[in-house]
Amino acid sequence: MIDSRPVRAGQSIRRRRICPNCNFRFTTYEILEAHQIRVDKGNGRFEMFNPEKIQNSILKACSKLGIDPNIIEEIVSEICLYFQEQGEKTVEVSEICQIIASKLKYLNSIAYIRYVSENFNLAKYDELIEIVKEAGEVANLPYKHPELSFENQSKN
Repeated sequence: MIDSRPVRAGQSIRRRRICPNCNFRFTTYEILEAHQIRVDKGNGRFEMFNPEKIQNSILKACSKLGIDPNIIEEIVSEICLYFQEQGEKTVEVSEICQIIASKLKYLNSIAYIRYVSENFNLAKYDELIEIVKEAGEVANLPYKHPELSFENQSKN
């Protein structure tokens, strides 16, 4: 195998392969047999995990910022794979939001501020100022796609 990567919002894996006999290169797609994940909305409501909602919220935050759509698709795929690998039947919407925010924080500071101000319950002006300062601290760093960790998401 030459290369392996998630595609289609984590619903399949694309693998580039090479025949050991004739060196012919070909691509295979493996479709993940995914278990159903429910999202706890925190108000007593549940809904099915939907990668399109993740993608739409990221696209909204990144609107008109010139961010490569392939990077957004890669982020969505990583998030979907992360929750599939966790094996949990239910995930809190706040956990999904935290992971998206941590990805956007290192991708683009404006997208991060937009996302957090839209999806987190910021009760005070000072909280927004802290978010802006936090984004400014990483704005001058070169982009490094943060890895998802199974241990403690608050480190991201």
